[in-house]
Amino acid sequence: MTGRPEVWRGRGEGRRFTVGPSSVLVKVSAAETGGRFALIEWTIPPGAPAPPRHIHRNASETFFVLDGSLSFPLDEGTVTACAGDCLHVPPGTAHTLANAGDRPVRALELFAPGALMGLVEEVGQVFAAGPRPDRAALLAAFARHDSALAPDPTPHPQ
Repeated sequence: MTGRPEVWRGRGEGRRFTVGPSSVLVKVSAAETGGRFALIEWTIPPGAPAPPRHIHRNASETFFVLDGSLSFPLDEGTVTACAGDCLHVPPGTAHTLANAGDRPVRALELFAPGALMGLVEEVGQVFAAGPRPDRAALLAAFARHDSALAPDPTPHPQ
């Protein structure tokens, strides 16, 4: 016995918050897993602003697309994940994501450790503060979560 109760949330249940025009539904919080992981469900509308390209030094993210498709620009090229596809982004990997399609995307995102979900919440607060995200506030939020913005990749010579 772990001393922690199991967590069950039905469809559409969980704490909600927004990151720009995208909505987040917390399915399992870090507090509920002793910090081991957190799980959220994204709904990302077409053309929603992408997060800045970034890295997490000591945490990973895993995405599972439920509906639609997401593009993940990575150092070695762009991966397009469609419904049923899964992408694991290990620590130190520069990445971002975008919905370039014409319909909303639903995707699960797993953070390990779970405290990294706090970065998503803070970025949501930065986006809520005004029409253009404050770069200094973004940099500070990323730094608090042992993460950093990453430069755009240098094109490979051909």
